[in-house]
Amino acid sequence: MATKENIPTTTTTTTSTSTSNSNNNDSNTTSTTTTTTTTAPTTTTTTTKPKKDVYVDVDWKELTPIGFEFNTWESMKKEGWTFPELKREFKRGVLSHAQTDKPLYMFLGAQPIVEGNYAFNMPYIVVFDCPSPPPSKICKASIQSGNEDIYNFSDFHLSWSPYIPSRYSNLASNKKYKIFTLNLQERAGKKISEEKQLNIQYLLPYILIPKIFKTFSVSVVTNVQFMLKDCKLTKEAGEKLIKERKQEEEAYKKWVEENKGKKKDEKTAGPTKPPTKLPFKVLKDADGKVTGVTKDFEIYFDKLSDSIKTYPSEFVEDNGLEQEMTEVIDKAIRDEFVKSRAVAQKKYDDLKAEIDSYPPKKAEDYDNCKIYKFYPRHKKYNIQKYVSPAINRFFGSATQTFPDALKLSLTDLKEVDADLVKKIADEDKKSWASGSKKSKETQVDDGRYSDSDESSSEEESEEEEPKKEVVKRVVKKAAAKPAPVKPAPKQSKKKAATNKSKAEEKSEEKEEEKEEEKEEKETKADDKEEKEEKEEKEEKETKAEEKETKAEEKEEKEEKVEEKKEEKKEEKKEESKADDAEEKVEKPKAKVSKGKNTKETKETKETTVTKTNGKRKEPESTASKPAAKNTKETKETEESKENKEKATKKPKTK
Repeated sequence: MATKENIPTTTTTTTSTSTSNSNNNDSNTTSTTTTTTTTAPTTTTTTTKPKKDVYVDVDWKELTPIGFEFNTWESMKKEGWTFPELKREFKRGVLSHAQTDKPLYMFLGAQPIVEGNYAFNMPYIVVFDCPSPPPSKICKASIQSGNEDIYNFSDFHLSWSPYIPSRYSNLASNKKYKIFTLNLQERAGKKISEEKQLNIQYLLPYILIPKIFKTFSVSVVTNVQFMLKDCKLTKEAGEKLIKERKQEEEAYKKWVEENKGKKKDEKTAGPTKPPTKLPFKVLKDADGKVTGVTKDFEIYFDKLSDSIKTYPSEFVEDNGLEQEMTEVIDKAIRDEFVKSRAVAQKKYDDLKAEIDSYPPKKAEDYDNCKIYKFYPRHKKYNIQKYVSPAINRFFGSATQTFPDALKLSLTDLKEVDADLVKKIADEDKKSWASGSKKSKETQVDDGRYSDSDESSSEEESEEEEPKKEVVKRVVKKAAAKPAPVKPAPKQSKKKAATNKSKAEEKSEEKEEEKEEEKEEKETKADDKEEKEEKEEKEEKETKAEEKETKAEEKEEKEEKVEEKKEEKKEEKKEESKADDAEEKVEKPKAKVSKGKNTKETKETKETTVTKTNGKRKEPESTASKPAAKNTKETKETEESKENKEKATKKPKTK
């Protein structure tokens, strides 16, 4: 509330004068009157809304991704994740108490999830609420050794920096901030190199909380990996290495000579250039003769899968080393285990020394700190099933998750009636024994198994199968009970059995009957589902068959159309051939010798053309007869083809 006071004052004065003249007294009298009016002070009130704290409106896409594959960062930002719980808690929830004196510390992580056939990373945000700030250190996980190494922020260009939204980053401000984020210090617009991406991928936010450190212990070393230098090879193995090296060099020289002067597109694919530095050493004496060959080998030994007694000799045989190297390898493995154990002990001692150096207030703050883990929301996916309070081995588990994690407990199965379990087991044994006898009677003895095998199989099945069914029934009954059973006073089994009333036994029998009815209903429902699935499959198959038949009919029709087109083309070709033959026969007759008169030519024309009933008939020449024969042949071929088509059509219609 802001108030503004306006106190305007107005004064009005009125003067009146009166004069009197008397003859007796020569004197003038004047009188003046003044009146003043003042207005009361007026106050105007104006209400202003509290300003929105812009520096608390966090955009998760502006945080630095740490501890997961950097290549998935761009696709993650496009997925459409939102953090409504984070905004709500900053406004009027757990994080609304954030102050500049006690800021909150925040970092971004990712969790792999699977939806259908699609596997991807889901982001989450961790908020550290503590009066004492977290350390400026980071942990890097080693995949090969399985251990973690602690580094300073400066080694990876990291820092706890105040969160400033990108739209306000250009504004210069001396303000104190409420949120600090784990940020990668890079020049704006600069791409992160591949080495930094790999380093970020294996980084873990680090803090050493005293109550969590009590659960730590010296890491047990089970494997070692190291380079063993100057291992002596046998004579044969050394000569083989030298020979292979010479062959590689000769092949590369030959390829260079063949492709000399050619362009890049014209060059053929060839061998790679052998490295200038040899992967082995050739030992020579003063005269230059080869005395031996040595090579460096990487040794990986795992106690869980390898044996120190057999590993050295097997390694010597596999790599063509001299027998002297077995003792060298054995000693090297043992020495490496001693070194790695000493390193593990030193790491543990360093962590312990760090906690001992904490002042009492810092240790108390870390033990009483609150850690909140926020999961996003998505339009398509249900995130509730993926919610987990676990962060990492240093931060431990979150004090609260948003949304809450699903609670799965089996406390209802703690108290089970032992006598009831025995009854069910006896009934199951009897039913199973009767069923096995019936199955034996139906089986035919063909000599494939003996009586001893049958008895042993019966005993094993009697011991195993009834137990499984008993457990299932007990689980169902425990789940059906609305409230946990009160613990009964300790009694002997015989007394507990005698104390049971008949009414309780009847109620138990009724419950068993109800459960059997439920099981029957479930089996019927399953059968119905199976039938429906089978019907759906059959319908799909029939539809697919109908589609195939339709496609075949279409193909047949297209083939028939093509055959007809080909027949027409053949007929046209035959007719054109007949016409050409007639023209060739008529041309020599039409020729007239130069010495004959025009009259003779007219007579020949008249004889060739005879008029009958107004129609012109050409005389049958010898050349026209074969043409007629050809036409008859074409008709016969057409008739034969039609008959064949009719014969082929009949079985298809059937």
